[in-house]
Amino acid sequence: MPLADKADPKQLPPNPFTLGTAPYEAYEHCVRLERELAWDMFERNLQKPLISQRIMSDFTPTMAARVLGHALRLAPSEAGRNVLTREIADCQGERELLAGLAHLYVYGMIRVYFSSLFVDLGPIQFAWASSAAAVLERFGDFSARDILGDDNLNSPLNAFTTEGLAHMLFDRLDLWLTPAQDEDGNVIPDNYDVRYPQSMDPETILAWRIKTQVGFRSVSLDDGTTIPPPHPRLLALHAACAQVAHMSGAAEHLVELYRDMDEISVMTEPSAPLELSRKLKALQLVSS
Repeated sequence: MPLADKADPKQLPPNPFTLGTAPYEAYEHCVRLERELAWDMFERNLQKPLISQRIMSDFTPTMAARVLGHALRLAPSEAGRNVLTREIADCQGERELLAGLAHLYVYGMIRVYFSSLFVDLGPIQFAWASSAAAVLERFGDFSARDILGDDNLNSPLNAFTTEGLAHMLFDRLDLWLTPAQDEDGNVIPDNYDVRYPQSMDPETILAWRIKTQVGFRSVSLDDGTTIPPPHPRLLALHAACAQVAHMSGAAEHLVELYRDMDEISVMTEPSAPLELSRKLKALQLVSS
């Protein structure tokens, strides 16, 4: 099942932050941008014409506003929210800069979770890997090395086992985990509620036998090694990215951009030029 079979974007809700605070002002920038119907790229000289025009033609003002606004609301930590607040404030309401910031969060952070996109690009992939890691760590408020150690992505703190369908949905941001709570509202350690986009049919989820809640535990091996449960901060960051992707419309945008070309068997098919154009655009964004 592809990510976001149906569009699931949501308008930014009323400003949830305290009047007069920095997050409130940052969110207001997003609300104002959301009202724009289109970019007026000719109202002034762009700072970086070629780059800015490509970015601003890639995103609508509405999607850029919702990426940043929903990310402010759903940041996995207060420190991560403060980072994004400062970044939005530094744009000083400049639409060109806000578009670039939203572009960074979509292509430098959200797309990291699209496992199917990590094709073998050789040196190209390393060109943006450090930038993506920096965005993830700032927004997630963690150091990957401190949490995962030298094992990095291969650490058991960054993994869990599940059946194939749930694994695919999780990798495509169509399923995410939020901390489960007891009757008193206290978080139950290593227990999570299973969430998915509103556009997905609940009856379909039940038919797939996907649990509504999961629990993780440590496992001790015969050699004395202990495999810990996945780290809560990593799951929280994944959940934030999934929700922002769907609520902003970025999920549908990325699926369209990175759609698999395997169905094109011959270059003479009518859709081939369009598919090639889309794939070249995707590769250009990965290598930029």
